[in-house]
Amino acid sequence: MENASNPPKPASRDRKPASRSVNNLIVGAFLAALLIAGVWLFNAISASQKAQECLESRRRNCAIIETPR
Repeated sequence: MENASNPPKPASRDRKPASRSVNNLIVGAFLAALLIAGVWLFNAISASQKAQECLESRRRNCAIIETPR
């Protein structure tokens, strides 16, 4: 009969702390890349929406003019 106070350890606890750190770094890098891609996508859609609204109002000077700094 097994002792109920000592359940078997889950498989994830058998890993070495170093491999868990590497996995955490990989997940962190993936989440950072996902966040950067989301911000870029938001900015691209926002700029496209502004240009579309400008064109729908029949204006002709809708191009973004970048000024030198």
